[in-house]
Amino acid sequence: MIIYCGGQGILQRYDLKQISREISLLQEKGVNVVHKGKYEGEFQFLGRLTKPIFTVSTLREFMVLEKDHPESILIIQENRKTLFPSEQVLYQQRYKNKELLLLRPL
Repeated sequence: MIIYCGGQGILQRYDLKQISREISLLQEKGVNVVHKGKYEGEFQFLGRLTKPIFTVSTLREFMVLEKDHPESILIIQENRKTLFPSEQVLYQQRYKNKELLLLRPL
């Protein structure tokens, strides 16, 4: 017996193809991509990434890193997208029960 539950909506919440492509395009332009929190390689295969994604534990660490690399972009998962001004958000998508954001420094 097969039971279908949730339809396409639930699958889209776990699909990382588009954000992985966005990260790949940024890296091709020479942008450093930094992930806040634990990164387990979830964008590497889908984005065909050839450069590493750096990690930081806090936003403060990112701000220090950004001083030396102002072109850096931050990947962050948050419960709310309203924490950041819209001009800072390059890309956003629903991921699991949170918002997955690509942020440029202000």
